[in-house]
Amino acid sequence: MADDLLATAIEAACHDPTDEHKTIVHPDLGEVELDCQPLVSQDQAQLLLREAQTTFRHRHPKPQRVRSDMNLEETNDVAAATRDVLAHHLECFGKVDLAGTMADYTDASRFFTPDGLLRGSEAIRRFFAVLFEEFEKPGKSFELLRRDVSGDTAYIVWTAETADNRFEVGTDTFIVQNGKILTQTFAGKISPKH
Repeated sequence: MADDLLATAIEAACHDPTDEHKTIVHPDLGEVELDCQPLVSQDQAQLLLREAQTTFRHRHPKPQRVRSDMNLEETNDVAAATRDVLAHHLECFGKVDLAGTMADYTDASRFFTPDGLLRGSEAIRRFFAVLFEEFEKPGKSFELLRRDVSGDTAYIVWTAETADNRFEVGTDTFIVQNGKILTQTFAGKISPKH
């Protein structure tokens, strides 16, 4: 589309018999100087367009993204650390282990919930203390439907049921740094049983 705009601009500029030297502005190429003869043909306009594109590409080459083995290794190490933290978190959650769960957080951790943002380990501890009271009651179930990890980010989808609520779907996203959950989000559809 940008090439069509440039071709149209060249054609219009070069059909103006009052001036043989024109400057037009192209959204990607910037200012383009034209040396037009009156009534430049369409073929000449296309040639000018190709020359302008070649000049632009020569002056502004696309940056090359090179992924070294070291970067790949670091990415694999980060993903492995994220998987380890997630596994520990899910294990402690399944055991309703508040101290173990809280070992995954720091004072810098943030937890986004539908009720608002929780900042720091004490606020997050209070959240899990209330949640674990519910999950300690008989009749609980938890099913992990999906677990994905990429670099420092983990994502889970799950369902659960307690004596009080049906968690029809729950989803959490975790950002892990230095072996701790730096950021977590939670959203879900929760239906009370009573």
